[in-house]
Amino acid sequence: MTLHHQLMRAQGQGESARELLVLGPALGTTLRCWVPASRSLLAHPSGVLPDLLTYDLPGHGESPPAREPFSIADLGSAVVEAARSRGYSRFAYAGISVGGAIGLELAAACSPALTGLALFGSDAVLGSPDRWNARAASVRELGMLSQVETSAARWFAPDFALRQKKSFVVSLAELSRIDPESYALCLEAVAVYDVRADLAGIAVPTTIVCGSADIVTLPAELRTLALTIPGARYQEIPGAGHVVPLESPEPTASVLRLLLGEIRTRARAIPGGSPADGELRVHRGERC
Repeated sequence: MTLHHQLMRAQGQGESARELLVLGPALGTTLRCWVPASRSLLAHPSGVLPDLLTYDLPGHGESPPAREPFSIADLGSAVVEAARSRGYSRFAYAGISVGGAIGLELAAACSPALTGLALFGSDAVLGSPDRWNARAASVRELGMLSQVETSAARWFAPDFALRQKKSFVVSLAELSRIDPESYALCLEAVAVYDVRADLAGIAVPTTIVCGSADIVTLPAELRTLALTIPGARYQEIPGAGHVVPLESPEPTASVLRLLLGEIRTRARAIPGGSPADGELRVHRGERC
């Protein structure tokens, strides 16, 4: 599986031990959903800035369509390969909803590529299999337009369309252009995704973020998730809905700066360590 991706190199950074932050999109969105938060992060006047890699899910944006079933773990492997193709063996990861599930799958599998994780509106299991499979059947029968109205209500806080009309309109237009079969296969991958049994073994710095107006992954649910992952922090963004980075880019950038700082602090505690090439504890693909 190959995912279309873009790399944004931080200006003024040396070539040695460059850090990479991978940004994963929500289902039904493209890498564009990370543009506002990326700009906020890289505009910070001080500190070490990471390189940023954004990508599109299968059949979304410019990624090729999928015609065979795949899993969330398969998507995680594709993300690792995208980073490797750009010369990075390790990276921090932030993802929204299904994009977050990809990162949590990597963390639960103790992927040696992962240095830290931020989840935005994502959980160890997402809804019920019956609901996801029913949506997949609906998309195959009715196409992507069947998802536009319901996604508008699920994704954003009630006043988002008034506050950021252009982003609202563009997001729904991108949703309508997604390849229906690829979208349905993504839904079926989410239906069988469940890493709850592996959360206690996660060892990388982890931050759980939820919008206070999120009706998809509720704040109470994500507080519970944060209590389950060792050392994880929970942060709630006032007034934001499900797609927090698009609605609240500066608070998102602040969360990411704190996570990167924690990763650097931990790396310095390892003799000779760095955020780019820290200690590899397990072989790729092993559970913790």
